[in-house]
Amino acid sequence: MAANTPASWGDYWQQFDRLIELLAADGREEIIAELRYAQGYVNGMTDGWFDYMIALEDVIKDHKGDLTAGQAALAAYLLSAIKTVLLSR
Repeated sequence: MAANTPASWGDYWQQFDRLIELLAADGREEIIAELRYAQGYVNGMTDGWFDYMIALEDVIKDHKGDLTAGQAALAAYLLSAIKTVLLSR
């Protein structure tokens, strides 16, 4: 993977889970539910990954005022990483 992306998909999903943990610590259950729903688009097919990317971007936009700086940075990293992989094809 590229330099601004995780070394593996396992690492990517560890960072995703870290974001979930940070949100859970702040009681942000609605955002967690939306992120988990977005994650459900990932099905091994390219269109599922694109659907995930779009849904992730929507969650970030819809809740940007509700995220701490650390949560926002991690969410932005996740979005940037997936965009780098998908849009470089």
